[in-house]
Amino acid sequence: MRSKAIMSVLLILLAAALIGGTTMAWFTDDAELDAAQLETGTLEIDADGSPKVTPMPERDIKNVNPGDCATVCWDIENIGSKRAELRVKLTGAWVDGSDASNVYFAPKPGSDWVMYEEDNGLYMYYTGGPLAGTYGDTEGGTAKLCVVVGFDGEGMGNEYQGLGYTLNGVAEAIQATNGAPEDMWPGFAEATAAGYSDAGLRDYFINGAGKDMPCYNGGEDPPPPAEYEVTLNVVTKDCEGNVVSSKVGGTVSGAGTYVDGASVTVGANAKQGYEFLGWSGDLSGTDTSKTFEITGDVTATATFKEICTPKKVKVTITPKLCGNKIAGTVEGFGSGTTKIYNVGDTVNLKAVPSAGYVFDKWDGYVTGGTNPTSFVVPNHDVTINANFKTAPKYTLTLTKNYNSYGTVTGGGQYAEGTNVSINATPGTYKVGWQTYNYKFVGWYDGNTLLSTSKTHTYTMPASNKTLQAKFSK
Repeated sequence: MRSKAIMSVLLILLAAALIGGTTMAWFTDDAELDAAQLETGTLEIDADGSPKVTPMPERDIKNVNPGDCATVCWDIENIGSKRAELRVKLTGAWVDGSDASNVYFAPKPGSDWVMYEEDNGLYMYYTGGPLAGTYGDTEGGTAKLCVVVGFDGEGMGNEYQGLGYTLNGVAEAIQATNGAPEDMWPGFAEATAAGYSDAGLRDYFINGAGKDMPCYNGGEDPPPPAEYEVTLNVVTKDCEGNVVSSKVGGTVSGAGTYVDGASVTVGANAKQGYEFLGWSGDLSGTDTSKTFEITGDVTATATFKEICTPKKVKVTITPKLCGNKIAGTVEGFGSGTTKIYNVGDTVNLKAVPSAGYVFDKWDGYVTGGTNPTSFVVPNHDVTINANFKTAPKYTLTLTKNYNSYGTVTGGGQYAEGTNVSINATPGTYKVGWQTYNYKFVGWYDGNTLLSTSKTHTYTMPASNKTLQAKFSK
């Protein structure tokens, strides 16, 4: 029986060829892989800078035995200006051409890489999203590719001692915009879609029947991702804001079952004659379309409201007479008129009393003594009256500092706000046969000078008032 044991003194070194002496490399990796260049695909997006692939320190794996696994890693850096999607195609061979069906490789479980088999071979697609480019003085993105290489414990004997195994590969990049990956790479859309699983491929290439690699469990079917429900409800309101069950104001989209972490887009579409008011429940806002990452069950309600033609109502504003006299008006309504308004409109009211009158109060739909005021038009016709009353009168008394120095006119009874014209006329006096005029100094309210004009317009306050005309020689 052929021995399957490997001597423990064997050294398996991924990055070097024969070490020297009796220490032999189990794997070798040529310089070409170390310096592998990131290719841009058919569109050559990296004309302004070459991406690069850098080997990680853990690529040097020593003392690997049949049945073991070795992990090799590379950093793939985008140093071109464009954002790029990635895929990698690896090939491996024993350096002496020995049967290589006893060595298998797959992305490290739990990484951002999946396998996908296309017509021209097996690819590893990067699912971590586009790598950032360097445009705008930013650093290019980096993706770490770690590959588990498995050695079949049943298919590898002592005849493989001292052989080097070369793992070569090409990392391809393609611009991430304008649908280039989907157009040029047949497997891109499916391999990077949420919910895609390469467990079957991993099982075939790693843990197929007759293969003994207990070190690797990546081929086992992973537990199915959690699933969550998106439940969407619709509520419809009439134009008065009342919830009605007899009408449906719109439809919703996006309800269903989704795997954990999936991107979900829901939509609300109002029917003709309705408007969308917003979301409630687990969603909020007034955007008709919302996208979110699902991490649990979501229940939301879309509310629609009927758009109603505004109802027209009559608004009649009438200033009341004082006796048979017009005591005032209302701005915009004159001495009384009816206007048509929509329900919900705001109407501003300002009563303007005539001379000798003051505003008293509103009655009808609007009450109280606030002037100006406003109101919101209700769902029915309204009538409002503006009431005025005779303004009270106050006494204006005019005096002189010296009675013989002149005369004054204009005193009397006046209502508040009345503009009263008061006049002062200087007198004359004689010295011998010569006649002289007294001088008018001014009108005074106490010690306060109001005017130096003989004729002055005085606005009557809401109180009795005494003004004095001062004269001098």
